[in-house]
Amino acid sequence: MIKTSKKFRTATSAVALAVAVGMLMPASAVAQTIPDLFADLFTDNGGMWFVSIEGGQTGLSVPEEVGLVVDSSPPWISEFNDAFSGAFTIGRKAGQVDISISIRGGQFAADEIHVHEDDTTPYGELDSSTTGDWTSNDTSSFITGTFEAGYTLPSSQGGPTVRIFGGLRAEKFVWNRYADVEYLTSSDATRSYNGNETSTFVGVGPSIGVEIEVPVGDETGFSVFGGASGGILLGTQERVYPLGGESGFAAVPFANAEAGVNFAVSDYFNLSVGYQADLRANVISSLVACRCADDVQQNQAVTHGAFFRATAYFD
Repeated sequence: MIKTSKKFRTATSAVALAVAVGMLMPASAVAQTIPDLFADLFTDNGGMWFVSIEGGQTGLSVPEEVGLVVDSSPPWISEFNDAFSGAFTIGRKAGQVDISISIRGGQFAADEIHVHEDDTTPYGELDSSTTGDWTSNDTSSFITGTFEAGYTLPSSQGGPTVRIFGGLRAEKFVWNRYADVEYLTSSDATRSYNGNETSTFVGVGPSIGVEIEVPVGDETGFSVFGGASGGILLGTQERVYPLGGESGFAAVPFANAEAGVNFAVSDYFNLSVGYQADLRANVISSLVACRCADDVQQNQAVTHGAFFRATAYFD
């Protein structure tokens, strides 16, 4: 059974709202205008290119299930440090329609976890009479590519604008834990153990969403914006660990939301600041935080943080 969080259900509700808004448009009008508008993208009828560069401090949150349980204590959770992530987008806009491709990525590392006199590891039990030290280091990374086509609904001059969009998203998400265990047996012999557990997901799938932008004041150049999108990635998930490994088909639902403030420096240049979050369900395949070497659980991961974005338009 796929587990979903409140954040995921909220974001997908926003996506459903976007679909409803699109359905309110007269079907005949859409059929007559949208193909013509997309045809204008690469003609001399007012189409413009745009390039967007984005960066910011991004955090990565994982659930308790990928923590380490020592005896009956609560799990030690890997607290990933915030890291820089960035995105690059290039596209074409003409009137009410636009298309774009983008790439986004980030890499994270957690502080080292150190536990003393532990008699368990994620790969099985040590002898109950042993004492020793457990040290682990977690890292994670993602790279996402997106193709998107959008349509901005007709609106009054100076009023709010609503854009609905859809496309394809492809992603590679990697989570890795390196564990180093040194322990003393009941016969006072020193034993050591080390190894990696890696979970890798690679998939592609459809997405759909909505964005809303509301001007602030009359001709101030400022506006506030927000948006949400969601979909599902279909691909393969591989888990490799010292005792073996397995791989197979995986479905990863995802939801993204962002909000912020935009300033139009000119007709050809915009600056934006905001906050965004991206939820991926079932993207990590890891050992449950227990003494069982074959008890596997799918876990979600959320990247989130503030961003700065600069967008330039040119003929």
